[in-house]
Amino acid sequence: MKPLILIAAILVTTSSATLHGAISTQYHTQDHHGQYSYGYHGPLSSASESKSHDGVTKGSYSYVDGYGHVQSVHYTADPHTGFHAVGTNLPQAPHPVNHGHLGLGHYGNPVPTNPHGVPVDTPEVA
Repeated sequence: MKPLILIAAILVTTSSATLHGAISTQYHTQDHHGQYSYGYHGPLSSASESKSHDGVTKGSYSYVDGYGHVQSVHYTADPHTGFHAVGTNLPQAPHPVNHGHLGLGHYGNPVPTNPHGVPVDTPEVA
């Protein structure tokens, strides 16, 4: 029985080292003008980002969530329009609903005014 447990433990250790070992890669480059590029790729996640000479940064990342689904995000950032991201796990803003033109009649009667700027007495509400 002990040799069987020992063999099982060796197999689990070997397969785990293979899964998390040689499959991962990474890279990084940069220059003196502020441009760079980096990234990594692994069995459960990956990411990459680069910045060009004009200040535009582009990148993406992905990972496997707790349900086994691959989630990914792509983003861009620049000095003029800011940061923008699109992803499979980001909430979407609701689309505005156009109710048409709502005039004063919809909300009730207009507020009574006096052309001379003096307050107008209105009926008391009980």
